[in-house]
Amino acid sequence: MKVWVCTNANGEIIGISEASMSGNTGWEETTNTKLGQNVQGGYAALKSLLSTPEGVPLYLLAEGKAVARTQEAVAADAPAPESAPSVEQQIAALQEENAAALTAIAEVYEMLVAGGE
Repeated sequence: MKVWVCTNANGEIIGISEASMSGNTGWEETTNTKLGQNVQGGYAALKSLLSTPEGVPLYLLAEGKAVARTQEAVAADAPAPESAPSVEQQIAALQEENAAALTAIAEVYEMLVAGGE
């Protein structure tokens, strides 16, 4: 089955369509059977087929065919994991939240006392 794939500047496949995309920038026709079968599975199936959950492309277009990128190439393009805040940063954030809550409680208390006179 023929399908149309869209590639980025690195030749990585970032889009797919079973409809003719002739004349559209970045789109090329391919006969990759695996991609063609999954076009009929819907967009969700395609999204997971084309890239990792982080959006890193899994395929390249080489000589008109979709070719799986190496695990090393995919890993190298993966975004760096966000570092968790240190214990000290977490404690400082909780202390700030606690201080703000105590201030709000004190303000409400003052309004209640002033309203009772």
